Amino acid sequence: MFGKSKKGQKEKPPVLIQQASEYAIKIGNGLGFGNLDFSPGSLDSAERVLDKFSKDWTEEEREENIVRETVAWGAYIGETMRRNVPSAADWVIPEPEEGKYPYFTCKANDGQLVEVSPMDKAYKRIISGESESIPFYYKTLLQIINTGI
Repeated sequence: MFGKSKKGQKEKPPVLIQQASEYAIKIGNGLGFGNLDFSPGSLDSAERVLDKFSKDWTEEEREENIVRETVAWGAYIGETMRRNVPSAADWVIPEPEEGKYPYFTCKANDGQLVEVSPMDKAYKRIISGESESIPFYYKTLLQIINTGI
């Protein structure tokens, strides 16, 4: 089956994704944005954390923190999506020379594969602000999967 192990369960995420997601949860809880439980509703909490970063960081803080927080929140957002979208496959960790963040694919109802890049989205959300909504990103993915590309 697409995106599932032989037992019918999705594979555990790679250690990088697990550790980065755990870090995001720790940061989110520390900032008072609980409810980070990998449910679709928890993407609202992730949105609020990234909004805080987007609005509150100085240029120096952004330069210092952007890569770490992009990876952490992208991992959390992606793992939340992957766990809740039945057609989502396992994470792909590109080789460093490819210059890409980890991603995964989902199979749309029309059979097309959709590449999902949550770390790119987390980066855009921090840099560009509200126009890069995380909950909207998730809803759009579901719509694409259900109606095709």
